[in-house]
Amino acid sequence: MKKNQYKQNYTERYNPEINSGLSDAQINERIANNLVNTSVKKHSKSYAKIFIDNFCTFFNFLGLIVAIALIFAKAEIQQFFFVLIYLANILIGIILEIRAKRCIDKLSLITESMVTAVRNGKEIKITYKDIVLDDILLLKLGMQIPTDCIIMQGEVEVNEAMLTGESVPVRKKSGDVLFAGSFIVSGNAYVKADCVGAENYIEKLTAKAKVYKKPYSEIMSTLKLLIKVVSIVIIPIAVAFMLKSILGHNIILTEAIKKTVTVVIGMIPSGMFLLTSVALAVGVIKLFKHNTLVQDLYSLEILARVDTICFDKTGTLTSGNMSVSKYLPFDKNYNENDIIYSIATALKAENSTEKALLQYFKSDNIMQVETAIPFNSTRKLSAVTFKNGETFSLGAPEFVLNKQEYSKIEKIVLKHTEKGERVLLLANSSSPIVNSEIPTNFKPVGLILIEDEIRENV
Repeated sequence: MKKNQYKQNYTERYNPEINSGLSDAQINERIANNLVNTSVKKHSKSYAKIFIDNFCTFFNFLGLIVAIALIFAKAEIQQFFFVLIYLANILIGIILEIRAKRCIDKLSLITESMVTAVRNGKEIKITYKDIVLDDILLLKLGMQIPTDCIIMQGEVEVNEAMLTGESVPVRKKSGDVLFAGSFIVSGNAYVKADCVGAENYIEKLTAKAKVYKKPYSEIMSTLKLLIKVVSIVIIPIAVAFMLKSILGHNIILTEAIKKTVTVVIGMIPSGMFLLTSVALAVGVIKLFKHNTLVQDLYSLEILARVDTICFDKTGTLTSGNMSVSKYLPFDKNYNENDIIYSIATALKAENSTEKALLQYFKSDNIMQVETAIPFNSTRKLSAVTFKNGETFSLGAPEFVLNKQEYSKIEKIVLKHTEKGERVLLLANSSSPIVNSEIPTNFKPVGLILIEDEIRENV
């Protein structure tokens, strides 16, 4: 990856015309320098490391010594039964890790597709892996962007949800960057490939997901500690037992070895290791059935210890549409439907919050507005003075009310925000808006609880 990065940063860059594109000589030079849209770098655990990690453990080393001793003593076949337990434990780990490795190696956020490229003055179809640095490409409606590129001509709208989680299309014009993995939702554009292969932004993201990091496991650490303790105790006990068998009972060496090995095998908790592996393997297989990638057997234990999961919900878990779930009145002397519907109508905002308010608070009695201050992200409220001189505000409670008034309803507000609900306050003031100055003597009228709409597939 570093070598390819060096080439892309320091190689000679071409600026071909849209109608001509790269020449054959330039394309061949790019291919010779490996400046093509493929990434051969493997970030997952290698097959050799999988086998070494599963075979070369202290637990297996103890089993190997015992097996060699039995072979030397020409023991009966039934005394080698413990080897099956060791092999089963090793095979479970190897099979699951190989399966995970294959899934990781196949992981790609860019689908294999054909793309139109301009080369030698002609438009031709090539695969996305045949794109070279500085290639001129024609991207059309519905296509997935195959590589990071710069718009040379045209204008498009791009869905970058796969990269950012935001489902709202982004308009791109000449000179703007298009990121691989995004989708063209409207328009056409001629673009120049600015990065290829491992240098694409999306490849750097997937590389982080593919890198194997050995997990810290309490179970694994405990088992390792147990083996260390057993190994410290087992050696002097085995030596003492063998000497006693040979000297005290005049048993020949081979028979002494067999008896000693029987004692040693009984002290090694091989069954516990196998049961642990089987239990974890069953859990991992269940996760595989739900399309969950598990890189290591003991990752299941780490998942079981998770107590908090954080999501980027807007546009990812939610559709972006909001709905009012409930209205909690503080002062029943006001008709909230007339007031809120009149405020939302007067402000003429088209965001999801205003739409949710208009949908829930419906009224045929639209009140006449004298002055209106629209919502903005700095003051976090909107305000309207009606013809009768009264002012009403909609916004975040802690910004609408002064500290004294907010302290009266703070517990109620926190109770609902902790549930993940968005809380808006409707407040009233007898003072009008003067020279765009909003009154500060608001009194709470009611709380509006708003929820994000969860996507169906979540």
